Amino acid sequence: MLAPADVTANLSKTYHEYKTDYELWHPRLAHVNPRMAKLAMPSVKDWPSKSQCDGCTMGKIHKFGHHGSRPSVTETPWLPGEYFTCDLFGPVVPSCGGSRYVAFYIDIRSKFVYAKALRSKSDNYQAFIDVIVDARARSGRPMRFFKSDGDGIFTGSEALELYREHSIRHVMSAPGDSSSNDVAERTIRTFVELMRTNLLHANAPPTYWVEALGLVEFVWNHIDVIPNAHVKGSSCHGPPRWKGTREGMT
Repeated sequence: MLAPADVTANLSKTYHEYKTDYELWHPRLAHVNPRMAKLAMPSVKDWPSKSQCDGCTMGKIHKFGHHGSRPSVTETPWLPGEYFTCDLFGPVVPSCGGSRYVAFYIDIRSKFVYAKALRSKSDNYQAFIDVIVDARARSGRPMRFFKSDGDGIFTGSEALELYREHSIRHVMSAPGDSSSNDVAERTIRTFVELMRTNLLHANAPPTYWVEALGLVEFVWNHIDVIPNAHVKGSSCHGPPRWKGTREGMT
């Protein structure tokens, strides 16, 4: 197997072809970090504190990012109420009512969020039924797709029975890759940060986290976020006017 051309060129370089001492000694010192390199070779001049080495980037990276962009709301092929993504958050400190988990259900199209406080993971089954019924009542459409990770609460026999009963296709994210369920992960982070902020602002004990989360959920679903194309100034020739809520889309 032949080495790539750039690798062959680097290996064949002579001493005088390197522009700086760093380019010469960085590979000679096995691409160790600058702190160790400076201890090993204090005589080397112009050793940068930060540098860009393609070999270090490719050799030391642990996970590649997800390239591309998420489609906009108008480009999503599903209508409100048809596609939901979900993930559980917890366990956390027990609330006043004894809840330790939260199940987040997010409508992919409208971004409407259901945040269901759970005493245990098994309570998610009843929460799932409540979401199915309420989402259909709001949108007039049955849930068709449901995305989650491979947690047993989503893949067990009781969950499979619910999928069959309500004609829902279960889509699982890639194992060990939270980025493949990015909408749920990002929503959970946003909600938890806002919940914690509200608790700190109110100087409330952490056992009131369910109440703080309920406030975040209400504001998130009712605040004006939807562009109204019928309002003057909402076209590309002027600043958009926002009129409508996530609840209105659903």
